[in-house]
Amino acid sequence: MAPLPRLLLAVALLHAAAASAATDDGEGGRRRARYDRVFSFGDSLTDTGNALHLSPTGAGPASRPPYGETFFRRPTGRASDGRLVVDFIVEALGVPHPTPYLAGKAAADFRRGANFAVGGATALDLNFFESRGLTPFVPVSLDNQTSWFKNVLHLLGSVEEQRKITSTSLFLVGEIGVNDYFVSALGRNRTVGEVKTFVPRVVAAVGSVITTFAGRDRRRSTHGGGPGDDPAGLRAAAARALQGRRRRRRVRPGVRLPHAPQRPRRAAQPRAAPDAQRPPPGAPRHGRRLRGPLPRRHRPRRVAG
Repeated sequence: MAPLPRLLLAVALLHAAAASAATDDGEGGRRRARYDRVFSFGDSLTDTGNALHLSPTGAGPASRPPYGETFFRRPTGRASDGRLVVDFIVEALGVPHPTPYLAGKAAADFRRGANFAVGGATALDLNFFESRGLTPFVPVSLDNQTSWFKNVLHLLGSVEEQRKITSTSLFLVGEIGVNDYFVSALGRNRTVGEVKTFVPRVVAAVGSVITTFAGRDRRRSTHGGGPGDDPAGLRAAAARALQGRRRRRRVRPGVRLPHAPQRPRRAAQPRAAPDAQRPPPGAPRHGRRLRGPLPRRHRPRRVAG
């Protein structure tokens, strides 16, 4: 699981993206989305039913109760007892839930969005693993998902109509990549150092897809985090959303999570793409707040020396 600061920041960024992508229509405070649909890609953290259609047992435990019991009242293939982050995003935007690609049958099923994520999917393609004597959990990679997306666009109409559709669509890529590391580590009992050598390939695969989709929307917004905006506006919106909570929270001195495990000196993923464009400076730093106070019972004990 991601360290607490990264997890909280990710949730804040997603909240800011959804909030800034919607506007008040003036009728009872309801929000009108500036996007018409969502196209999502990833693994089990985003899959809303594709693994379930891939095979009768493809979704594993997610195909049986108690999965889905708290919201849908039945298993839907989601790796959750309720909704996933993608569900909350589409609800905040006020757009329909995207149809799982493998559940669709005609163009009408995808006109309001599609979800290509599959539980167990990898960022790297099948050939990469087969050449190393490894077998992924499912035979679906990010490359397969982008091919499915192209199939959907072809179904939806002419090239001009496809441009109109993509220019008013939100693309969610990820989370994806963790299964690459699981397969690599578990399949041949590799060390952490050996698995780390796969990081540049995973980052490049995900980054390539993101770059491709980013080029489909040339619009710019004056509101941070809108369609086509750079990461600086999104981070600024996230900072504003968190500002109020930071003021209200009382922090007891001397009771904090250890610094070292939460913030490694240099993250593996930024190192893996040294030539990638760095985001502008000025990202908010909330390390002290996010490490937060621990309850008294969890305080580290002093060791007599």
